[in-house]
Amino acid sequence: PVVSNPGASISEHSKMKALGKTPSKYYGNRQAGGIKDWTSHVSTDAEIAEWSAEPDYGISLITRNVRAIDIDVGDEAQATAIRRFISEFHLEAPTRRRGNSSKCLMAFAMPGDHQKRVIRTEHGIVEALMTGQQFVACGTHPSGARYEWEGGLPDSIPTLTIEQFNSLWSALEKEFAIEPSTTSTAPSKAAKLAEAAQN
Repeated sequence: PVVSNPGASISEHSKMKALGKTPSKYYGNRQAGGIKDWTSHVSTDAEIAEWSAEPDYGISLITRNVRAIDIDVGDEAQATAIRRFISEFHLEAPTRRRGNSSKCLMAFAMPGDHQKRVIRTEHGIVEALMTGQQFVACGTHPSGARYEWEGGLPDSIPTLTIEQFNSLWSALEKEFAIEPSTTSTAPSKAAKLAEAAQN
């Protein structure tokens, strides 16, 4: 779940800075806080039933198998051009957007363990959301606008092989990047241990 009520209060014990984007839920006194270890959490039917009963919750999808290309581009013309380019690459992916922005997200499935990638364009970034990340599938953006899927909630999500994705990503980089794209590296064992000790 993700607390999508912009009027909710964040617990003083939480490290969350804002509502509506981070996996979160209500704790005591209906104060919002993050969900510990959400990147490795596997939701149960009972949890989903409990969360579904809370109207303030949106649905966040962990990108373990379903991935997304997040077009975080504020210029309408360029955002449209990127979407058209992806569609012309034969990826007819379900698209999530909101009415008050040109920014959008295109979902696809790809098995395996992959790292986030970023292309910097003239008017924003294009991110490939991969293992260890998430996106809000349904809910309210912090601006107050509802997320919507073009044509309604998707019945299916197309699957790409890593080779198909690499080909698409290279083409996007060649067409829109203003500098070489970057790929996040997996955290080292030492970094993971340090983070665990800090937590």
